[in-house]
Amino acid sequence: MGATLINKGLRRLFSPMMSTERFDMDGRRNIIFNTMKNFHTQGYNFASDYITKCDIVLDIACGCGYGSNILSKKAFQVYAVDMDHDTIKRNKKLYRSKNLHFICSEATQTKLAKGSFDVIVSLETIEHINNYGLFLKEVYKLLKKGGVMILSTPNKKFNDALFNTKKPFCNSHKKEFKTEELLNIIKNKGFKNVDVYTQGTAITSQSLLTYITSVLILFKSPKVILKKENTSGLYNYFVCLK
Repeated sequence: MGATLINKGLRRLFSPMMSTERFDMDGRRNIIFNTMKNFHTQGYNFASDYITKCDIVLDIACGCGYGSNILSKKAFQVYAVDMDHDTIKRNKKLYRSKNLHFICSEATQTKLAKGSFDVIVSLETIEHINNYGLFLKEVYKLLKKGGVMILSTPNKKFNDALFNTKKPFCNSHKKEFKTEELLNIIKNKGFKNVDVYTQGTAITSQSLLTYITSVLILFKSPKVILKKENTSGLYNYFVCLK
């Protein structure tokens, strides 16, 4: 009974985040906003560790552009695509670095040149796409041989445990993936040397204490630690080589 009430409370608490596809860095400042800001920023910082000053980078589904801007501090050139015309127009006005280029395009059909990119970053995108196989095929095509894809997505195992529901965590999610499920899909698309990292605290039981502890860690931890040895966190990160 207690766990059920906690589940309902958590879904209500996270409801603003669960009803949108984008995280707006100019959004309302509150505990949920600050928590998600930490998660998103740390994700792009993590991706930046795989980028050198000579790399040409693609950020697929760049959203409001703050992450692309982070990547541009490390890369030679960054191309950031998003399907929303107004978002791209806004990003061009907000971020004016000479090595940062915003393009309006679909994630599954970017119309960019084959083998153009050293690193492709796509954080929390694949769960929004109906044809995720076509998306991964597009990423593989655009990467140079030896290039790196960094992909993140919510961990279905975590969400199932925390919210005690089979429904997607976010209303705009088409499909959510458990770790092994998406790992196998990625490998079947031709990627190799796939390393899996996790972000956020782990759910290890169905106990009420675990629920409460997990939420407190999400809210209070000032930094997000990505752990290679733990595959039951809130988000999964897949680092893949072509």
